[in-house]
Amino acid sequence: MEKKFYSDYQECLESDQVNLKFADKIVLRSLKDKLKYHCHYKCSKLHNINHIKIDGRYPFEELFYAMEFFASAFPLLNLIVHVIFYNLYLKNNLKKSPIGHLFQIQQYIVCVGWLSSTLFHINDIMTTRYIDYFTAFLWLLYGNYVSIYRLLPPFQDKYTILTKVLVSAVSIVCVFYYAFHLYYMIFVEFNYKYANFAGAILFSIWIVLNFLIYFLLKKSGLPNIFCFILLWLFVEH
Repeated sequence: MEKKFYSDYQECLESDQVNLKFADKIVLRSLKDKLKYHCHYKCSKLHNINHIKIDGRYPFEELFYAMEFFASAFPLLNLIVHVIFYNLYLKNNLKKSPIGHLFQIQQYIVCVGWLSSTLFHINDIMTTRYIDYFTAFLWLLYGNYVSIYRLLPPFQDKYTILTKVLVSAVSIVCVFYYAFHLYYMIFVEFNYKYANFAGAILFSIWIVLNFLIYFLLKKSGLPNIFCFILLWLFVEH
């Protein structure tokens, strides 16, 4: 059955034709990629086979120019909710914060992250995959950087020099590690296991840091648990 599938798939690539529309160009879809998607889905449906991957992808029917419509709709909705939440609840308050500029940078990274995830699920190619994975990793890494920065205010007056050295050291480590991550994933091996493991470690560190932030702020009579939840939603969602 699978041999027949591959035979029909090759025949489809040679005989069928598809049209590349303007919307396809916007999402970086080539004529070759569109033909592959078309033949993959057509042959999978013909032979009632859904488990065969082509170029690491399962067959999907194109819907509104998206290969994975629902998977692309969710990050797009998250982007919309995040932008609304930021503008309604956080934007004005961040202007009063001494590290408000760091949160604004994080806002841009988060928006690009949701947008790149949307694009990746619309059209899964190497370019969109790189953008999605590397933006998500930057999102996690920068989230940890900001969280460390938020832990420092209670100690800045007493340990001014030490906190400055710590910020500089963390900045250097983050920049060099992200550069290493890009180099390894692009030029050595696009390793899903490593990326998932590193992402899980960064996310775990972020959770620990934010619990520390919450307890420190709570002791000083600042935000309650509701505010903590809102901050958590902003930083990572």
